Amino acid sequence: MKEKSKHADLPKITVIVPIYNVEPYLERCVNSILNQSYQNLEIILVDDGSPDNCGAICDEFAKKDDRIVVIHQKNKGLSGARNTGLENATGDYIGFVDSDDWIDKEMYGEMMDAMLQNDVNLVECDFIFRTEYGEKEPEEGTLEHQTKLQALQRILRRRQFSVCKRLYEKSLLDGLKFPEGKISEDVYFTSYVFKRVDKIVYLSNHFYNYYRASESITRGPYNPKNLKQSIEAAFFLRENIGSVQQDPELQRLANTFLMDILLYNYKLLHHNHDQDDNFELRIWVRKLFKDINGSLPIQHSMAKLLPVRLYYGLIRTYTGLKNVLSSKNQA
Repeated sequence: MKEKSKHADLPKITVIVPIYNVEPYLERCVNSILNQSYQNLEIILVDDGSPDNCGAICDEFAKKDDRIVVIHQKNKGLSGARNTGLENATGDYIGFVDSDDWIDKEMYGEMMDAMLQNDVNLVECDFIFRTEYGEKEPEEGTLEHQTKLQALQRILRRRQFSVCKRLYEKSLLDGLKFPEGKISEDVYFTSYVFKRVDKIVYLSNHFYNYYRASESITRGPYNPKNLKQSIEAAFFLRENIGSVQQDPELQRLANTFLMDILLYNYKLLHHNHDQDDNFELRIWVRKLFKDINGSLPIQHSMAKLLPVRLYYGLIRTYTGLKNVLSSKNQA
């Protein structure tokens, strides 16, 4: 017998779950959504052509709870699966959960309360990296009203573009889609959304549990084939952030984000040098960050001038000394 929805008189939240090759984690994820204290949910499970038993697991869940909608489709990737969910969503609000993660019981209840009580169309919570499932210690969080500029500066400083830690009023997403065939899709989507936002509420609670040990539709090993797309997303952010909000500090943060992406990829190429035998990719990346103009922190300006290995050596030395001095000051 199917369970009946509670809180039917409250706004409905559609939770979109893209699913691909995550059989060991899927039940944990879906159960964490079903067990929310806020019960007026529509849960759209998008089986994105998963080659394992995920499709059958989704169908079994749908037999037990009438809040679950299962969509089976040919593989379109993470963006395509989320777009399918958006096209079929009937809720008043939209949330996203990746299929190898899980959420705390109070996540959507607390976020909906913040949404309705503060007259905003976007609420964001914090997340925590987890390597294994288990209960966390209860925590006291804070609620902060943020302007568009304050929210964007925080997002860029912390590199937290994930759509999964946000609850959106559905009308805010009208006509928006995730870019298909690209990685770093959350960078693009966040840029699109914040063009429409004036203010948000930010909850510091770590309601979202980001499972770090998996390789799935959303995470995987370093692949040089994705190199240009990740850099393309960072360039997109830098070139378009001004159309979202004009601010010198925000532009500096976008420049810094771009440099970090370039250095990160360069470092991974160096550690996976067998995938760049002729140094072609490293030469290309090195040229890109030498050509970046605009305001940058001093350490990134150094990266434009120094050999990369020397740069990283200096950064490691600086970080080590800083940690030693910090330990002495705390003693």
